Amino acid sequence: MKSLANTENIIQCNRIYSFLSKYQQIVRLVGWMLRFKNNCLCAKEERTRGELTSSEFHKAELKLVLMIQHESFEGEEDKKLKDLAIFVEEDKILRVKTQIVNRRDKEDLPKANASSLKSRSRTEAHRTLS
Repeated sequence: MKSLANTENIIQCNRIYSFLSKYQQIVRLVGWMLRFKNNCLCAKEERTRGELTSSEFHKAELKLVLMIQHESFEGEEDKKLKDLAIFVEEDKILRVKTQIVNRRDKEDLPKANASSLKSRSRTEAHRTLS
């Protein structure tokens, strides 16, 4: 019988930050952790090998945002967020409803995250481009 302890709630973001300082390194670490978990739960022949795929990287980014939000906020009713129009997407990430989101002509417009993680990724992108 196979079993895997659920450690998702134990991992603290500040411990990850103390070892890694770059956004991509943190996302890749979370991606490898998620792959390890998935590989432990499936048969040996079905295990994923090689570098992280773009979908795994994207899932790791979403997981990291979720971890940061759980550490920073107490959900939609958090007193820090009371003056903002917050809603929860199907991926359980808190989003901020803005005027551009309220536009009727664009359904696919991206919505802002309720964390500063995006600014960190933008800063790193600027560093790599310059």
